[in-house]
Parts: sequence; structure tokens; C-alpha cells
Amino acid sequence: MDILLFANQLEKNSVKEIVETIYKQVENGAIPLANIIRANKRIQNMHTKYSIIQKPIIFTDKRESLTKKYIKTHYGLDVDNINIIPKTIVVHWTAMMDFNKSHQRLNPELLFSDRKDIAKASALNVSAHYLIDRKGNIYQLMPDNIMARHVIGLNYSSIGIENVGGEANKKRI
Repeated sequence: MDILLFANQLEKNSVKEIVETIYKQVENGAIPLANIIRANKRIQNMHTKYSIIQKPIIFTDKRESLTKKYIKTHYGLDVDNINIIPKTIVVHWTAMMDFNKSHQRLNPELLFSDRKDIAKASALNVSAHYLIDRKGNIYQLMPDNIMARHVIGLNYSSIGIENVGGEANKKRI
């Protein structure tokens, strides 16, 4: 394991406590320091081994206008642009096992008619900043300082990452 990801189940723990716990485990030998050094080297090399591939979704004035309306309706803000200051990252998985089909769902500006569950909130299609295929390739769909519609309540302050998954996430690569 190279990177630890802590979700809201650890919200009562401070980052300082978590770091101190790991540090103590390295000190007493439960976690070998060599493992952390190797993991850190792999993390440093990720940007060259797994470079981010640009695969933008359709983003015309229409999507920008729909996004401004979404911001007004859901956040009460009358904005000149759809820029955000990300404060969190939200990780999702797609309902499809196929990268191309997942991208095709995120690409149009208007929400698909089969999304009746969220259609009342806006005609703006769902989107994400990044889409990661089953092999770990990372595709950037839109700039991470532009609002994407990917999660209720946090769109205006978060980066959305979609992992290609699928129902019950059973298919193996």
C-alpha cells in the first residue's frame, strides 16, 4: 500500500493523531521504514508512469449556463463564472464496467432522460473532473477548478473522481 485514504469514518480523529500513530508504528518496527521509503518513491514516479490523459467532455456556453443556473438554485449564488476553489475530493464508481460507455454518459451537456432520480434538480448532465479506467489510466475530463455536477451538496467545493466500476463491481480485467 502506497497511499492511505481516510474517509469520514475517521472524522473524529485528527490528522495529527493518525500521523503520530503511523510514526510510532515505524519507530517500534511494526511498519518497516524501508516500506515507506519504497512507497514514497513509487508515489513520486506516478506522474511520469501514469500521466494524466486529456479527454475533455463537451463544455460549451450551454453547459456553462446550465452550471450557473445550478449554482444559483442549489447554492444561492449569482456567479459570473463557474470557477470553484476545491476543498475536498469525492471518489465515485460508475455504474458501468466500460470506460467508453462511462465517458459517453458524462460527455453530453444535458442529463439523460433515464436519470429521473436527479432530473428535478437540473437539466445539467452529471460530470466529473477525472475518470479512471479499470487499468488505472487517469483521464481528465474538465479542469479541476470548474464546477462539475457529481455529488449532492458538494459540487461547488469538490473535485469529482469517477472510477470505472459497474454493478456489484464483479468484472475483472
